[in-house]
Amino acid sequence: MKKSNLIICLASLLIWISCKNNPEAQNIEKDNPKAESATKTSIPTETMMGTVNDIKVNAEALRNTKPISKEVFKAWLPDELLGMRRTGYTLGAMVMGEIASVEANYVSADNVRKLKVEVMDCAGEMGASVAMAAQVTLASDYEEESETKRKRTLTKNGVRAVEEYQKKKGNTILECLVESRFYVKITGEKMEPDDVWEALAALKAESLIE
Repeated sequence: MKKSNLIICLASLLIWISCKNNPEAQNIEKDNPKAESATKTSIPTETMMGTVNDIKVNAEALRNTKPISKEVFKAWLPDELLGMRRTGYTLGAMVMGEIASVEANYVSADNVRKLKVEVMDCAGEMGASVAMAAQVTLASDYEEESETKRKRTLTKNGVRAVEEYQKKKGNTILECLVESRFYVKITGEKMEPDDVWEALAALKAESLIE
């Protein structure tokens, strides 16, 4: 599983904390508004504080939770997803063996559409940090669009996610935190956003809760 997105999330968390506690950084932000191609709706202070408290409470609960086993991941992993057969999977543990994870690949019968599913159990000390970073990212109201892609945060079917659609390639990437615990990333090649959202629903990651 690629670690770049997790590193970005963790870096975003550290930057957010630094800016929140640094008056000079706050002034710089005011003097340098974002470009017109990207918009971010401001969140009321009361709402933000509530979000921060919720994130802290969830992180504490995750630190005291035991990660699920490889056997549970393996038994849960579907053989097919949206009629696409599974071609392989990898079970393991990331970040010094402290975060349980699974990665699986699916392909359509005509070998055109492909799905890559990545799931991390954020239980445990290291996993809780990943969940915190993901929640901070998901709490933002962000959207950017160009000729080649559209990326935004949105809530659909009760799920808060980061959705990226690569227009020219016809690829979609969804990232979310299921049950405030499981970091899920689904990459669909030659698949529209609605199709990948359907795959997320069919995956039923919430059933991993023991």
